[in-house]
Amino acid sequence: MANQTIHDDEERGKVPSTAEKVAGGIEMAAGVAVAAAGVPMMVLPGPGAAALLGGAALASKGQRRYSGREATAVEEKLDRASAKAAEVAKREGAKAAKAVAHNAPKVAAATAKAAVKGG
Repeated sequence: MANQTIHDDEERGKVPSTAEKVAGGIEMAAGVAVAAAGVPMMVLPGPGAAALLGGAALASKGQRRYSGREATAVEEKLDRASAKAAEVAKREGAKAAKAVAHNAPKVAAATAKAAVKGG
């Protein structure tokens, strides 16, 4: 009976490939690491709740990918929200990087000037 179930799943395409299992395992491990990093951030300054939720979402997505399970309606909404948050983070990160690159010469000059005065 168990062999028949496996065979039926293979015909439906629900059995993930080895590459999908590896990718899912990596996502699960990354999600656990992010969630674990969020625990101390709950009491320290930082986005602890966001890290916990993001890590849990990533681990859940990895588990679904690893097992070949379809996402529930709630999980699909979380995946969409996660994708939107990632886009915002990329966009804001790019803005911050441009600002840092723009101000780097000024900061370097001020640092060099302070070092010369202090030395």
